[in-house]
Amino acid sequence: PVYLKNNYQDYLELAKQDLFDLNLAMPIHDLLKLMAEKYDYGLLLGRPCPNTQQLISHKVTVSAKLSTYLAAGLPVIIGSYLEIMAKWVSDNGLGIVVDTFDIKTLPGLIKQADYQAMTDNIIQYREVHHLENAVSRFNQFFRDCSEY
Repeated sequence: PVYLKNNYQDYLELAKQDLFDLNLAMPIHDLLKLMAEKYDYGLLLGRPCPNTQQLISHKVTVSAKLSTYLAAGLPVIIGSYLEIMAKWVSDNGLGIVVDTFDIKTLPGLIKQADYQAMTDNIIQYREVHHLENAVSRFNQFFRDCSEY
């Protein structure tokens, strides 16, 4: 499509390589299934631009991408500069936190990680925190509030 060609030329070039996939828009359940079948990890890495607002904003950013990876059952590899999300991932055993300015440590971190434990933690986390599972708790909360 022209929109892709005009706005995502870099991604189209990368998609020609074996290690990069570019998928067009699809329903979320199809995306989650594709990700679960095809990938081992979700990736939230990058480097904030020095001397910019990113150094502040990235500390408190919460990305929908993180929730999507977890919904697909994928452990996350996340940069430590994304402080709030990295702490959440680390505290709940949902993936690997890596210093994006020392990315050479990533292969060793992956080898040391207990993949099965991370995926088990994701399943347990989703059982408690998935929106569909939380609706009854929200409803009870609102019923309790309405009694006052």
